[in-house]
Parts: sequence; structure tokens; C-alpha cells
Amino acid sequence: MFLSRVGRPGGPASRVGRPGGPASRGGPTGETATWGTRVADAMATRRRTQAERRADTRRRLLDATVESLCAHGYNGTTAERIAQSAGVTRGALSYHFPSLDALIGAAMSGLRDRRAAETVGYMSRIRAAPDPVGEILDLLWELFHDDVFVAMVEVWVAARTSPALREHVADLQPSLAGWVRLVSSSVLGESEANRAMIELTLTMMDTVRGVLMTGLPGEGAVDLDVEWARARRHLHLLATTEMGRHGFTTDHLRAALDVGLDRFVDADVAVGLVARPDAG
Repeated sequence: MFLSRVGRPGGPASRVGRPGGPASRGGPTGETATWGTRVADAMATRRRTQAERRADTRRRLLDATVESLCAHGYNGTTAERIAQSAGVTRGALSYHFPSLDALIGAAMSGLRDRRAAETVGYMSRIRAAPDPVGEILDLLWELFHDDVFVAMVEVWVAARTSPALREHVADLQPSLAGWVRLVSSSVLGESEANRAMIELTLTMMDTVRGVLMTGLPGEGAVDLDVEWARARRHLHLLATTEMGRHGFTTDHLRAALDVGLDRFVDADVAVGLVARPDAG
């Protein structure tokens, strides 16, 4: 409606007519599109900025790297394979990342940041559960029991004998442990109960990863559900015993989670702190 009342600059509005009308003949250059149509097309198909295009290319490279690590392992993950999967040229890959190891390190850091951004959702889920301790265990199992864990193991094993790769991923595990300490301290404060919960959480994480490692050879190696049910039962008993020893009930845990939800209500705060947990 607005464009139908606008003529070409300097011309009467009536010259913007229906297709086939006077305006459709165009100007002296013989163009068939009206000025109003060209404006409408331009508004409908706004070109992305250079920054948006770069961000999109980087995102596709990071996603393709994780997919390749899961499907082909570290040795099968090459710059050519990643570039092809991401739909970019080798030159574009080299522009964003100086080496394959730098790209893999960035992909692993991106996975870590994604988990941090989901912190609020995790806390809300635990807070609402009838059995918060059991929910923590189930959540840890879900977080690690996926292809992302496979990619992380591929990178950790390769970094053992590759100094160049190790340089890009050496801080991932320390920052993950530091993140657990930061979140726990924010929720529980500086107390003996806090220190006990930190140790419990790290032990839970280590146990989950240990159980999952037994299943890496492939289907049929072990029954992971059976192995996890056994480990979960003992971890739950350990957690509730330790909490009772410190006079820490599930109601205390829920109240503490409310504090954490206030602290990490913004996902950007979580992402900003995860790489530097000492800054919290």
C-alpha cells in the first residue's frame, strides 16, 4: 500500500501502476521493473553484513568439526573433510583458523560454552525434581552420554601425544572443574557443605565418564544401562550420606539452587565465566 503511492524520484505517483501499465515500460534504459518493485525487493532480501557472514562461516566450521570427530575420529578429521562438510573453501577455513588443531580446540571450547549457557535450565530442572540428588545424577549421565563425549575423548587421547593439539585443549578440563566449583560456591557459599558438594559433583562426573569409556569400543561391548544403574545406586547413597553428615537436606539444596538461579539468570553471564571460573 505504501509503495503504490510512491513514484520514481521526480515523477508523479500515478506512474507506478499495475504490471502492463505505463510505468512498467521503465525509463529510457528500457528497464521493465518499476522503481517501487526494486525497492520492495531490496527490503525483502536484505543482504547479510560481513560480520554476519563471517559468524555463520565460523559456526558451520565448528559444527562440521564436531560431526567429523564423532563420525571419523581424530585421525580421520581433516581440513578438507571439514571444509567440504561446512560448504566452505579451504581458504575460508584457513582465514578463520590458522591450523586444524586450532579449529579443533575452538570446537571443544564451543561445546563447553554451550553447556555453560544451559546452566539455568539445569538448575531449574534439579530444583523442581522430587529427588534433586537423583536428578543431578540423571542430568550428568544425559550430558555425557552423547556423541559430544566421543568427540571429547578423541581429542583428549590425541592430545596426549600431540603437543600442538595439547596447547589448544589443555585448559578444557581445568576450566570444567573450576566451573563446577564456581557454580557450587555461588549456590552454597563458602562452607564445609559447599566443599563436600563440590567433591561429590566431581566424583559423579568422573564416574559417569568412566562408565561411558567402557562402552567406546562399540555396540555390545558392555550394557551401559546396567553399568550406570549400578554406579548410580552407589553414587546416590554416597551423596545422601555425605549430605546427612553435614546436616544438608534436600530442602537446603532447593533453597541454595534458588540463589544460583538468581546468579545465573542470564546465560551470557554463565558463558562469560566458564572460561575464567576464577573471575566469579
